[in-house]
Amino acid sequence: MPDKVNTFSRVAIIENTASRVVVHWRYLATFGAGNPKLGIDVANFVDEYFSITPDGKVSRTVKTGTEKVYGWYDPLNKTTQHFSLTATGLVEHEKIGPASSGPPKRVEGNPVKTAPVGTPVKHWRFDEGFGDVTKESVDGSSSAIAGHRSFWKTGVSGTALQFDGYNTIVVLDPADAPDIAEGLTLEAWIAIGAYPWGWCPIIQQGDDAGYALGVDADARAGIKVQVGDAYEELLSETQLERNRWYHVAGVVDTTSGAMALYIDGVLNSSRSVRSAEIRTTSNAVQIGQGRARRPSGGIRVSTFIDTYSFDGLIDEVKIHDTSLSAEQVAASHEAFRLPEAQLSRPDMEQRALPASPSTGDFQGFYTKLR
Repeated sequence: MPDKVNTFSRVAIIENTASRVVVHWRYLATFGAGNPKLGIDVANFVDEYFSITPDGKVSRTVKTGTEKVYGWYDPLNKTTQHFSLTATGLVEHEKIGPASSGPPKRVEGNPVKTAPVGTPVKHWRFDEGFGDVTKESVDGSSSAIAGHRSFWKTGVSGTALQFDGYNTIVVLDPADAPDIAEGLTLEAWIAIGAYPWGWCPIIQQGDDAGYALGVDADARAGIKVQVGDAYEELLSETQLERNRWYHVAGVVDTTSGAMALYIDGVLNSSRSVRSAEIRTTSNAVQIGQGRARRPSGGIRVSTFIDTYSFDGLIDEVKIHDTSLSAEQVAASHEAFRLPEAQLSRPDMEQRALPASPSTGDFQGFYTKLR
């Protein structure tokens, strides 16, 4: 009984027959004091099952939570204990585990394309296809993939990383962040699974400062850059569809005072900016997630602020410390472009909204009650 009211402890008899009784006990092994309680973490939860027979034999399994969900589903990730109940106490006969089945198998993906346009100072290919670490390919620096599972999927080149909309994020240490001054190009291939609650970066350094390439809740791609004392923003004129690969590129040239956004190699929107130095921040470079924000569009109460990540596939993320020309952006898109059949069918599970069987309209409907 870890606290006076058993805040995180639940026990239930889930089977009670003449041949056996099965008891399930779930609890949080450790947490901090206070209200709300502190130190609540999935890895600290424990499931125990006791199967008790009339002759006093007991089979007990103990399963401890894991940071990654595939560890939880691993059939070997449990301790099994066999013992007997006697008049004077317990007699243990056997204790086995826990063990591990190893990491999931590598995803092969599409053929790898190795000829990027220009000379990016940072380039995340996401071609590992397995594990919880990804490498930036220019200098080889490694980043852990935060979240409860690393989803590797077929990408535009090799494999891509699927971000789960909640926890997935890739972080590059501030010491490895590139120097940016007069020119900047940010580009990536993305396939949206669900639109974010508000502005969500594909890649950024700094929140509402520095630079960012991302997508907002209205399905518009955008680039945001700190130029001198002004934080300049540019959104696409068109909206991105879900379940389709797009090449998104944002370009800033402070020498000419031009800011441009390209979708699939074609100029989508542009504007003028001041001729001043691009200011970066001392923050880490983040892929797929920014700071906690209030969702837009009134979908939550005004006080609701939370962190969320990109929901969908991200591949071939590049940072250039120069401003690519329109021809170079078009060439970069063409170098990684897939056949239409693959562009319109990214490697993601389809999301289905409830719809009326008769009209196909989005709505809830009864399946049992009249």
